[in-house]
Amino acid sequence: MKKTVWPFLCLSLAIFASPIAQAAPARPFKRALIIGGGGISPGVALGIIEGARAAGYEPDLIIATCGASLGATVSQAIPDGDQALAYLKSATYQQNLLGLS
Repeated sequence: MKKTVWPFLCLSLAIFASPIAQAAPARPFKRALIIGGGGISPGVALGIIEGARAAGYEPDLIIATCGASLGATVSQAIPDGDQALAYLKSATYQQNLLGLS
């Protein structure tokens, strides 16, 4: 496995396998945002999420597929929209994606 894959995998594991996420009590979701794939770039998904938040719609749950799932993951890992977009445009992010193939 290439070195560039490790930061991406660590980021994913930090989000999905964190003790905080596992210890959270179950509760019903009131709002969900679902973003389909089909060629949506991670940046577009990030824009959809940030646009929803700017309009006062804070989803309890975000479900995304394909490229949109990458944007949703970055959005949850980096809550500041400008910093998240800067990361998506960075060479580090591009190298991490290329390392997955």
